[in-house]
Amino acid sequence: MKILREYLICTLALFLIISIGGFLFFTYTPTYKGVIIESGQSIWVVADAENIKYKSKQELRETYMYQGVEFTLPTYMPEKKVGQLSVGDEVIIYFSGEIRASAPGGGDAYWVSLIKK
Repeated sequence: MKILREYLICTLALFLIISIGGFLFFTYTPTYKGVIIESGQSIWVVADAENIKYKSKQELRETYMYQGVEFTLPTYMPEKKVGQLSVGDEVIIYFSGEIRASAPGGGDAYWVSLIKK
């Protein structure tokens, strides 16, 4: 009985620590909100994009050449989730907070949350 009680207390403590860690991660990690204009293993996101669904990739590259950030997606992100991301989707990206100076800027994403398709 004593071993079971200790096991339950340890399990509950571990669950609470993981829950608090997850809450803090999604609360204090820097975010970038925008619209995807190119997707794949890395996604190119601009803050505001209009009528991008009807433009070709070449037109999008020319229009937003020096805007937005290209985020490299993490390898631990499931392929199913990466496959759901498409051009025109509004997303929130949790990232390291560092943007490399390039055109477009570059960054490493921790996680991507889809706001609306």
